[in-house]
Amino acid sequence: MSTLLSPFAYDASIMMTASHLPYTRNGLKFFTKRGGLTSPEVKEICDKAARKYANRLTKVSTMLRTTPTRVDFMSCYAKHLRDIIKERVNHPVHYHTPLKGFQIIVNAGNGSGGFFTWHVLDKLGADTFGSLHLNPDGMFPNHIPNPEDKTAMALTRAAVLQNSADLGIVFDTDVDRSGVVDNSGNPINGDKLIALMSAIVLREHPGTTIVTDARTSVELTRFITNRGGQHCLYRVGYGNVIDKGINLNKDGIETHLMMETSGHGALKENYYLDDGAYMMVKIIIEIVRMKLAESHRQRDSRSHKRS
Repeated sequence: MSTLLSPFAYDASIMMTASHLPYTRNGLKFFTKRGGLTSPEVKEICDKAARKYANRLTKVSTMLRTTPTRVDFMSCYAKHLRDIIKERVNHPVHYHTPLKGFQIIVNAGNGSGGFFTWHVLDKLGADTFGSLHLNPDGMFPNHIPNPEDKTAMALTRAAVLQNSADLGIVFDTDVDRSGVVDNSGNPINGDKLIALMSAIVLREHPGTTIVTDARTSVELTRFITNRGGQHCLYRVGYGNVIDKGINLNKDGIETHLMMETSGHGALKENYYLDDGAYMMVKIIIEIVRMKLAESHRQRDSRSHKRS
């Protein structure tokens, strides 16, 4: 997003992460305005760099030509997410705090997802008391930050039930994956999370194609087709799933959701990025809209009875 949002709009960006791998591992993800670089593209860059180094075509120096500047991009990104929630909920009473009256538990697993609690939910009026493991700690002292991890889901479920929260959110380390726990303590990940996102996307884009990896169930296919959607099963690997969605859109086949059972999910409207925070934004907007619609129905019912 740092290559897209003003005033930054960088030509390229690099994210240091190896997701939920052990603390002894790390990695790099490369991005341009087109999105994340694919494995072949990263390999090509590395091969070119290796050839130049081997042939001494590029002078290797530890001296920086320009001094790096530290910027606060996360505030810009968090505002971007807040604005989406405010605009799409369009709360009739408190527009700027549309999450007032909602309690949402976040389990960041000591990864980088704590910002979503402090800079998105809290500022929109949500009650986030009871949230877990928000401070980053690469040693992962509590559990692996992973929406597929049983401990992560169990702790989030317990927190939701203990606090009578409306929703629980589980992020992985670098927030490209997420899962949820509903207000009854039911974990929603894997096929269930894809089904939830499919229901939201199909209402917004009737008849759209949804791409998943081939591990998803027949029940999910039935769920999607019963709602008028098309289900395209493709090779395992979130990169493969996202690329398939991109290519289908290029071929004129409307495809708005690409999602893998591990929790990686990308939306056409969000630049095809597997962004777990954006996925949660979509779900939170849905929950608030449902509550507003229910309140409206109750008011209409009371008014009808009085009349």
